Amino acid sequence: MKLVSFEIQKGFSVNKLSPPVLMLRFLLLLVLSCTAGQLSAQTGSLTGVSSLGPGGGGGMFAAAFHNTDPNIILLGQDIGGIDKSTDGGQTWRHVNSAGFARTELTLNVFVLDQLVAHPTDNNLFFAASSAGLFRSRDVGDTWEMVIPAPGATQIQFSWIAFSPLDPNVGLAGTGGWHEPEPGDGIYRTTDAGTTFAKVSATGIPATASITSIAFDPDDGTVFASTSSGLF
Repeated sequence: MKLVSFEIQKGFSVNKLSPPVLMLRFLLLLVLSCTAGQLSAQTGSLTGVSSLGPGGGGGMFAAAFHNTDPNIILLGQDIGGIDKSTDGGQTWRHVNSAGFARTELTLNVFVLDQLVAHPTDNNLFFAASSAGLFRSRDVGDTWEMVIPAPGATQIQFSWIAFSPLDPNVGLAGTGGWHEPEPGDGIYRTTDAGTTFAKVSATGIPATASITSIAFDPDDGTVFASTSSGLF
């Protein structure tokens, strides 16, 4: 049964089924927290865990691996910005000090809810943050704001996903997932993240916070978990 039918030309057809339950990002951050950790099947205990070093003074909610080079990792923090490793997590450096469309902004003061690599363009990464949607065209070394436009009202973004059937198509959700904030709907790109436009009449409550979006790899069905339920 399809939860959300998404067609590029027509938008959304939505059936609400159940409350949001998607918290899979925890698993990725657990991997990044363990340099040589092993999970015991008998006791359920985790051993060999050590800190990797970077930290902004609070939580870490986002991480992304390069598509073809597993040594390249981007890590997003709540107030520490973005760090990059090119040696599989052994060492890290800040990569968010330049390249913004709005010079008064710095990712150090934003909560980074998600980082994602474009599925086919290995240089292209996106960051969903409490102040907007950012884009990097150089594997995370520099960043520019995509939404909102300069001078426009701040919009909090929580998630972005690209279609496995057409990498030009992507959806970006708004609102906050760990500290729920009213959302501003879902934005869509059909040019691999160069431009985005707000999707109208999704069937999802207008102020619902989008906590995650996923595409079915077989038929392109879109799944959206929100503060108002699973769609």
